[in-house]
Amino acid sequence: MLFIIPYALFTSAIMAILAWPIAKIASTKFNIMDIPNHRNVHSLPTPRTGSILIFIGFVLGIVLFQSYLYSDLFVLTLFTGLIFMLGLIEDKYSMRASKRLLLQTIIVYFYVAYTGITINSLGHLLDVPEIARVP
Repeated sequence: MLFIIPYALFTSAIMAILAWPIAKIASTKFNIMDIPNHRNVHSLPTPRTGSILIFIGFVLGIVLFQSYLYSDLFVLTLFTGLIFMLGLIEDKYSMRASKRLLLQTIIVYFYVAYTGITINSLGHLLDVPEIARVP
C-alpha cells in the first residue's frame, strides 16, 4: 500500500496547481487579498487563498486514492475541512494568532478524542524517548 503514496502526493500537487485559476478568481470575488503594509514583502495586493489550493489537492487526492489509503477518510476530511474553514475565515478577517491557535487546538483535540489516536514515542527527536499518551 505504501507504493501508492508518491502517486497520491503527485496527483494532489498537480490538482492544486490546476486549481490555481479557481483560487485566484475566488480571492478577487470575495476580496481575500493581502494588502501591502509595513509587515509584508508584497508590493502589490496578493491573493491569500493558498489554503484553497492545498485543500482542493488534498480532497481530490483522497477521492482518487481512497481505496488505498487510511480507512476512516470521512472523519479525517471533516476535521481537515474545519481547519481549512478556519484558515479561510482568518484570511478574510485577519484573526489574532492566539485565537487561531486556540481554535486549531480545539479542533485537533476533538479529532484526537474521536479517533483515539495516541503518540507513544517521538523516537530520538530531542532525545525524548517517550511521551505521555493523549487520551
